Amino acid sequence: MPLIKDAISSFLGKDQGWKWSEHLHPASFRGVPFAVVSGESVFGRRQAVHEYPYRDTAWIEDLGRSSRKITLRGFIIQDSKVYSAPDVITQRNNLVAACEEGVSGTLIHPTLGELTVSVTESGLRVNESADNGRVFEFTLTVIESG
Repeated sequence: MPLIKDAISSFLGKDQGWKWSEHLHPASFRGVPFAVVSGESVFGRRQAVHEYPYRDTAWIEDLGRSSRKITLRGFIIQDSKVYSAPDVITQRNNLVAACEEGVSGTLIHPTLGELTVSVTESGLRVNESADNGRVFEFTLTVIESG
């Protein structure tokens, strides 16, 4: 990753006075706070592809913006310095309950801000390990809804 960091630094210059970390939102889902390590989002357009005999190219019909799909990799931790929350098991239980509700909820994404989303099937995967004790890592996958 040093290559990417060097490329970004040379592209942006040494110090532009703008620090991206100062523009991050504290992450939460349905009011349950957590820390985010990384994320991935999918953006695009819905399309109908029409193919015709004796034509080498297709006619693409635009059907509007597709739903945004977001995956966050994060953790909940006992005695966090980033957010205030109860013990890690209660936090995990609160996050599970938030993900199992049957209606859309509010996700505060670190860079996208407030979004209305629904949790996908198997959308919350929690990794508990004796090595990490008071830290539970998780992956949360949601889709924008309205």
